[in-house]
Amino acid sequence: MTILAETPQWIAINKPAGLVVERDKYGYPSAEEEVRAYLRKQNKREPFVGIVHRLDRPVSGVLLLAKKKSALKQLNEQFRLRQVQKVYWAVVENRPPGDQGLLEGWIQKDVMGKKAVYSKEAVKGALPCSLSYKLLAEAEGRYLLEIIPHTGKFHQIRVQLAAIGCPIIGDQAYGSTVEYASNAIALHARVLSFSEIEMSPALVPRADDTSLPNPKSQIRYPKSISAPLPDLPIWHFENIEKI
Repeated sequence: MTILAETPQWIAINKPAGLVVERDKYGYPSAEEEVRAYLRKQNKREPFVGIVHRLDRPVSGVLLLAKKKSALKQLNEQFRLRQVQKVYWAVVENRPPGDQGLLEGWIQKDVMGKKAVYSKEAVKGALPCSLSYKLLAEAEGRYLLEIIPHTGKFHQIRVQLAAIGCPIIGDQAYGSTVEYASNAIALHARVLSFSEIEMSPALVPRADDTSLPNPKSQIRYPKSISAPLPDLPIWHFENIEKI
């Protein structure tokens, strides 16, 4: 587990593919437990670890977890109100129909609840979904896309890219025929941007200064965290470090 950033309120890690976010009935290793073990060593007591958002097990990249209940409530609200921006990178098998585009449609889970079913038209039980993509690079039949989801539906990026004939490499559930890595697909949560509430030192008044705002005043600071790409050949493109 690689720690990307940490404050008293939250911790961000670079989740490896194959790791589930939270403990489940199957007993897979989880990011929640790894972070808990790390914090336990730091604090020598049982820490609080709150799940702010999720990444699919085969997806890697930025994962944010709360260290306090108050932080969890605040961050969950930002996600609920779509006040965060998530940027993903994906390597797909085929060239998309345009170098950039907007994909819009409808999505729902299949009868088993394990896969997403996508439709361009509204159907009963389906929810609207949309994302933007941009082609960043290509090499040897591989295409690197930057994706910004505008909604956060189940398997949305995976099924929407597959629907335009561009399955994510390694994602056999949605039509990929190219091998990648065990329990992994070539989808990476590259950047997560959000706001955090912190005390500004400039707002803390001296005991004899009544001209400044109340020290309990809070200001929002934009925060952006990025995760380095997996060190695998699939992700090797010329000049990618300049992007």
